Amino acid sequence: MPLTNEQYETVKAVLDERRNRAELSALERRREVSEKLPELGKLLDDISKRGADSVKRYIAGDERARVDFSSFLSTASQRKASLLFEGGFPGDYLETKYTCEKCGDTGFLPNGEKCSCFKQLEYDLVFSQDRQRRLFSVHNFETFDLSVFSDEGVDEKTGQTPRQNAKKALETAKRFLSSSEGKKNLLIYGTTGTGKTFLSHCIAKEALDKGLNVIYLTAPEFMDIASDSEFKHIDGPFRGVMETSLLIIDDLGTELINSFVVSAVYRIVNERLLSERRTVISTNLFPSNIAECYNERVFSRMVGNYQFIKMTGPDLRVQ
Repeated sequence: MPLTNEQYETVKAVLDERRNRAELSALERRREVSEKLPELGKLLDDISKRGADSVKRYIAGDERARVDFSSFLSTASQRKASLLFEGGFPGDYLETKYTCEKCGDTGFLPNGEKCSCFKQLEYDLVFSQDRQRRLFSVHNFETFDLSVFSDEGVDEKTGQTPRQNAKKALETAKRFLSSSEGKKNLLIYGTTGTGKTFLSHCIAKEALDKGLNVIYLTAPEFMDIASDSEFKHIDGPFRGVMETSLLIIDDLGTELINSFVVSAVYRIVNERLLSERRTVISTNLFPSNIAECYNERVFSRMVGNYQFIKMTGPDLRVQ
């Protein structure tokens, strides 16, 4: 997804700050260990010196330099692990703990491609995901409280109480990202205030924790992006919506529905299905209403490729 120079520099600044923080923290841990375990400190200095000497020898044409250093490092690493253990430190205590281990917080993989962490920073910046990120920190599977759902009143179609239904919905949502089997898309539907948005937040948080790219949009926000692409030829954000690993559209049906909106919904549903990228849609509309509002083409694509989750019960926000 193309960025302006200013946006690119903003992303790079975040990555640079992450990397500098991780490396400074590792340096501080090394100083701590060297003070408490002088023998280990001496060994670490020796490793650094031998490494520098090896590079000089190799540049000068000594082909054995790398072999010699590799042999030394194998023995030294074993001794380092032993000294850390004896000193009461974890085995990985001296390792640099980057936010993204795949790229070492550089934003780029060894093959030169953008890392998923770079792409997520792009999405967070372009789609203004800061508010959603704050919500994900408190709306997640760990804080999903089944006790807030009523254990009285059985839904005619599910045959379950709201609490039983919520438990089933929670289990389905947890399996959604961890399983390669079954349908790769979800439609979460039900009346207002039954936990649909909260459950969507849980899925988003889980996906981010797994290193997937996530874009979370309300239906009106998505329509604005689709409109900009169609009528203003601002294609970057729409391309991001198409390409992200997981797209979540919240409150489908709250936008003003017209022929353009119907076309945009079909396009996003159909093209993401063709590219096998996961999509989660939450809505107050029931399945029959979706067919009426967005036509049978949209609904038939959902029926064949989405798992439906129904949320039931009274509005939790007024209890």
